[in-house]
Amino acid sequence: MVSIIHPGKDIHLKPLNIEIVERLVPLIQNKDNFEKLNKYVLWVGKPDLKDLLNHWYNESLEGKAIVMVAEYKNKIAGLFKILDINQTDQTGELGYLLLPAFTKKGIALKSCKSILEVAFNNLRLNQVYAETFSNNMDSQTLLRRLGAKYINTTPKAGVHNGEFYNEQRWVVTKTLLQ
Repeated sequence: MVSIIHPGKDIHLKPLNIEIVERLVPLIQNKDNFEKLNKYVLWVGKPDLKDLLNHWYNESLEGKAIVMVAEYKNKIAGLFKILDINQTDQTGELGYLLLPAFTKKGIALKSCKSILEVAFNNLRLNQVYAETFSNNMDSQTLLRRLGAKYINTTPKAGVHNGEFYNEQRWVVTKTLLQ
């Protein structure tokens, strides 16, 4: 399990734990946050959100995931994770969620960069993939700033909020990470 990381001034990444899950769920489900987050994050609207976060926590204890919560000035700002860690293929899947009040502060970039460095340096992963909606420009900008390389777009990859969405797939490697 990864310990606390300090990617920048006033930013701390802490491993997800049961206490943080209890604090995070109401923040995600807050009406204002939920409306903004649910546009692009598939798992936000799940009725079993707490169970899902606890599942990720258990996966992190088993070494199958890295799940960290970013705090900015001692307030929960977001969730950053590497899931589906496959030591045989040396791959993983990057995911992130930043609460709307904390955008445009460099938190997502610094937090993603820190968690990717752990994935490449400590876990020896070679490639970490990320998926985003093709209309999520902020996410694409973040991926570009991380040095990720665009792979492809899957049209009508699924249905979210009653509409089809197109999904982009990106990859970042240790040599691409900026």
